[in-house]
Amino acid sequence: MFDDSQWAALIGEVMKLTEGEKLTWQADEQPLFIATVGDIEYVLGSVDNDGRAPYFFGIFDPTIRQYLAKLESQPVSSDSWGGQTPAQMVPGLYARVKRAATGADKLFSSLLTGLRNLDSPF
Repeated sequence: MFDDSQWAALIGEVMKLTEGEKLTWQADEQPLFIATVGDIEYVLGSVDNDGRAPYFFGIFDPTIRQYLAKLESQPVSSDSWGGQTPAQMVPGLYARVKRAATGADKLFSSLLTGLRNLDSPF
């Protein structure tokens, strides 16, 4: 449905909003992560439902219960032209979303702050 430049722009925006904590992800029963924006759900999951690559990034319309677009990950090849294709960006996005959805980043920040407070002279 989308060409590579459109997928790259979409993945880049989702990554930016996730890192800025402006896009909230919920973990589903299986290793599936969902963020809702308006009437659309952005979905990241494992193709085989095992929590491991290959992954997919999908645009889901819950009103018609159908994916409008879906992109499956591809491994980065050693003969890559230097940039990543959108399909090669999906594993990094999955890892980032998983950290956000499980609260790993907030936990890490809290732990680091607590440890640094031990070293504070005040």
